[in-house]
Amino acid sequence: MDSFEIRQIDSSISKDISESFQYLKYGWPSATGGDLRHWNMMIREIEPPYLFDMRTMPEWTEILEETYNAIGIDWPIQRAYVNGYTYGTDAGSHTDSHHLLKDVPMKTAIVYLNDEWDLDWGGETALFENGEIIRSVLPKPGRVFIFDSHMLHAARPLSKTFHGIRKILALKYYDPKYTTPFLQYLHDHTKGHDHSGRTFLHHLFSVAYIASKHKFDDDVIKACYFHSIYGTEYYKFDNEKVTRDDVRKHIGEKSESLVHEFCTLKNRTDTILKSDSLELKQIEYANLVDQNHDGRHGETLQKLHDMIFVDK
Repeated sequence: MDSFEIRQIDSSISKDISESFQYLKYGWPSATGGDLRHWNMMIREIEPPYLFDMRTMPEWTEILEETYNAIGIDWPIQRAYVNGYTYGTDAGSHTDSHHLLKDVPMKTAIVYLNDEWDLDWGGETALFENGEIIRSVLPKPGRVFIFDSHMLHAARPLSKTFHGIRKILALKYYDPKYTTPFLQYLHDHTKGHDHSGRTFLHHLFSVAYIASKHKFDDDVIKACYFHSIYGTEYYKFDNEKVTRDDVRKHIGEKSESLVHEFCTLKNRTDTILKSDSLELKQIEYANLVDQNHDGRHGETLQKLHDMIFVDK
């Protein structure tokens, strides 16, 4: 593929996507930061620098798979979301490749979801090079704009003659040879196991994602990916093919030691609250945040929060 190209999918597919992901929330910050915000619905992402095909996760629906097949890029997906722009919501210029993934071949596919588009409405996607626009693409129905994720680009402002919401599905592909081995190991060894109404893998990924968003140390984030892999007093998981030696090879001695301690603690939460281990507090915090949908861990989370973020 060249650095950019345009493809077309059946507009009925893009309409189905738009209807499937219609509950966008306002406030998502532009990649450039600052005060630029827009509408968004995050479908799923794997936090850099790790890479894994999110098509194996529960959020990957039939309509997303149909879209994937229609676009025809045979690479795994690291990130997927729907963005929305109304008049007055602007996006700054940015790249889609995290600085930790600068050497990884990646592609972005933008699927335009509006069922009509007028030339005077604006809202083009622009690619930049050396301070100039080198390509500008209108968001016409069923159109797919594909470009190198390392390229600088932006959604251009909408005209006030447009009274709706400009919606796009963004898919971020990566070269499969860069898949993170320990994530593939987790996938292969947790198949068929559920946790709190979801797959066990989903829970592990979510806990690690929370840890990464709080910028915990990498050793802690890796431990979060595996935090219950040996089973705990609260969650019985027993796969004889999972060994400490294997886990240690994948995430290192320090992270594996944290995992083993977390899994074998008795009265775990109370013990961790009384311990001097910041790392264990961080793992338990991320773990409970992921399971706090009904607020039952609110008091414990507040105690952990006050201990972890005491200087922040």
